[in-house]
Amino acid sequence: MIYVRRINQDIFEFLVVFKNQLYSAYVVMTPRKGQTKLSKDEISQCTEILWAGGEASIDNLLGDTLEKKEAEAIKAFESSRKVVEA
Repeated sequence: MIYVRRINQDIFEFLVVFKNQLYSAYVVMTPRKGQTKLSKDEISQCTEILWAGGEASIDNLLGDTLEKKEAEAIKAFESSRKVVEA
């Protein structure tokens, strides 16, 4: 089971219970420059990111691996991202 919660205005956290162990991670999401509050879309996007993180944590704990095709796509994406960051 995955729980996503908002703490104060800008901290979002996911909690995953797996085999009687609690796993969690959080994200600090601040409003865009000039804004004082997060928009509904920004809150929704943050929630989706954390949900995906919770699912990935469960997959990792279960020992699931990527299929070869997915792994190749991720490798291609990561290699192009490194070029952009440089």
